[in-house]
Amino acid sequence: MSKIRKVSKYVKYTEQELDDYKDAAGSCVKKMSANFHLNFLPSGLKDFKTALQKLLLYKLIGTYDDVLEGIILDIHNVKLIGSSAAIRFDDPKLHIDISSDCYIFKPITGAIVRGTVRHVSSSQICVIIYRVFSVYIKLLNKSDVKLEVNSEIEFKIKAFNLEHMYPYIEGELVNSIESKNNLKRPKIEIEDPGEIENVVKLIEDIKKDECSDSASMSPSKPKKRKKGVTFKTEE
Repeated sequence: MSKIRKVSKYVKYTEQELDDYKDAAGSCVKKMSANFHLNFLPSGLKDFKTALQKLLLYKLIGTYDDVLEGIILDIHNVKLIGSSAAIRFDDPKLHIDISSDCYIFKPITGAIVRGTVRHVSSSQICVIIYRVFSVYIKLLNKSDVKLEVNSEIEFKIKAFNLEHMYPYIEGELVNSIESKNNLKRPKIEIEDPGEIENVVKLIEDIKKDECSDSASMSPSKPKKRKKGVTFKTEE
């Protein structure tokens, strides 16, 4: 029961909240239809609705699904497939199939997501998204970034792995991305086309001065040949 309470504490959403996540620009929350196979003990028939809700919370919600390729945030519109449950040999559990609408967390590399800052250190920050998932962001230059705990920021998803017990998500600050892209050479604008000819003449004069200076200098001594190296001259 403690595990069910812990999961429900962190992943319990309202349907309106999930719809807002789904409809937000660049959101990583998707709504998908899916079927599931569940099994429970016959004692759950006393209060089938409560037993089914606990079963969904314990078995599905907050877990990674290989078929959906994401973490299930919540399940709505649950319907039974068929009117009877199956019983297998040497297994007291009842087996049922259900159809439902699932809200899935499916991050995409490069997506811009908003999150709440929960921790700030000298080298990285921790951001919470969708009230559940932790994102680690490395700070390239902390002096250029002013962050406070509980403030909201935008970041880019850089890498992730959801198949572990604790999902790993790495991000990158949007500001740092923009600063990298803006590090370009300044453009030189020449309003008068005649200035281009003057610049070309100036470069040619500099080259001539360099050639005259090199000619006036005394010739350097010839370099000694290295041992074991022979030269072939044409007669």
